[in-house]
Amino acid sequence: MLPRVVPITGIIPENPYTKTFILDDAIPQATPGQFVMLWIPGVDEKPFAIVAREPLTITVAAVGPFSRALHALNIGEKVGWRGPFGHGFDLGGDGETLLIGGGYGVAALYFAASELRKQSRDVTVAMGGRAAQDLLFEERLCALGARVEIATEDGSRGVRGLVTDAAQEALMRAKRILACGPEAMLAAVMRLALAKNIPAQLAVERYMKCGFGICGQCTLSGKLVCMDGPVFTAKELSQLPEFGRVHRDATGAAHFFQGRGARRI
Repeated sequence: MLPRVVPITGIIPENPYTKTFILDDAIPQATPGQFVMLWIPGVDEKPFAIVAREPLTITVAAVGPFSRALHALNIGEKVGWRGPFGHGFDLGGDGETLLIGGGYGVAALYFAASELRKQSRDVTVAMGGRAAQDLLFEERLCALGARVEIATEDGSRGVRGLVTDAAQEALMRAKRILACGPEAMLAAVMRLALAKNIPAQLAVERYMKCGFGICGQCTLSGKLVCMDGPVFTAKELSQLPEFGRVHRDATGAAHFFQGRGARRI
């Protein structure tokens, strides 16, 4: 599958290290939770969640060589993309949906929130970050009509604590949970959802090279995140021993998560 090469038509700084990129293309068949492989000629190709279909929009934090190279591009310069890939969120069902996002995972959940609000569905978004400057899309989510609950680890915005602390009140109303963020956060949401018997879908991030099951880099206890995910149910993930414990590097070697377990790209 060859990438479509298109110019960047808009760049929105979101916080000191995160930007949203609007591309001169559309991806009308995409569903929330799916991803594209973004290519910078001469640099590399990496997976990113879809933030909007039309125009195709992604949000990227500058945390590694590829993302820093992307941040250095200007409007009018070109990138390539392939996709959409993977299985997205199932947005069906009645009652309130609770979206739980950590860091730039909130940007991926914005797509789901916008689709749910188009159907006039009740949505609460619990978002978390280390500090107030790490939060994303708060105003845009409020403009959709979603409730927004916030937690920061340093207490600079919202409740002091983790995103699961911000979600406590909404958990009493929620009929389902959608989540995206660091794997340690997702593992905590999985345990919380199973304990409270609330159906949950979690978008998992893994190292990917191809996006459609050929390279095998994104294996997770025998599942391929790019094909079987990236969205899994909490029940499915509870049966995968590597989830929340083991990640793989660019060579495919397995490592135990340490601290936040963030993968640098």
